[in-house]
Amino acid sequence: MSDAPRRVKSLQRALDVLEFLSEAGRDGFTLSEVVRSVGGSKGNVYSILQTWTDRGFVRDFGDGHGRRYAIGPKTLQIAEAFRTDSSLTEVVMPVLRKLTEVTGLASRLAVLDDGFAVALSKVDAPGPIQFAPYLGRREYPHCSAVGKAMLASLERSKVVEIIKKIGMPKRTDKTMTDMEHLLDEIEEIKSRGYAFDDEEDTEGVFCVGAPIRNSNGSAIGAISVSGLKANKKIDDMHEIGSIVLKHASDVSFR
Repeated sequence: MSDAPRRVKSLQRALDVLEFLSEAGRDGFTLSEVVRSVGGSKGNVYSILQTWTDRGFVRDFGDGHGRRYAIGPKTLQIAEAFRTDSSLTEVVMPVLRKLTEVTGLASRLAVLDDGFAVALSKVDAPGPIQFAPYLGRREYPHCSAVGKAMLASLERSKVVEIIKKIGMPKRTDKTMTDMEHLLDEIEEIKSRGYAFDDEEDTEGVFCVGAPIRNSNGSAIGAISVSGLKANKKIDDMHEIGSIVLKHASDVSFR
């Protein structure tokens, strides 16, 4: 057998379909939308979708041309197996529960995946309003507190490389879309130890995040809290930042 990487193109496309559907949320995507994203013929993509559906990884709803596809319940089983096996998650969960208890805000753990911030675990805030996104969903790091906290742990050249690759799309009126602005903010984050998402990803919602470091001092993830911005002032956010940083340091120590 050759040591050269071997790829199964049909499997790659099937996984492309599943990854694309993970961004759909509850509304799902039509067959045409999936085809436009992943490429290939409608017949081939339809067969992939039917196979995923038969196995429970995808669910479909609607009829005819209006039929839509979304992530199915079987993906939760796979995600739970990964979450349970993750030593990082095991260490973080008690701290997240404590963080939510102290702040009254939703908390979560995220890691960088190919430049994007991906939430692995969360603890919902008390009450009916929830802020934490679906686990496993990719988020742009320039407009998320966990993303910026992790970017601040990287060399400037690496941050530039990541942003040039994935871009800085505008999510709200407060989203920064200028590379130099982001790099300046990252220097501030390095100095104070925690990062803000001040309605930059979702209007009306703020997040505060801080990095988790391993024994070598390298950031291996980040934790954050999220809540309604409402009447929160910058002093309130800095106070929350100090709390998040303390809990992130606790995880790093563990």
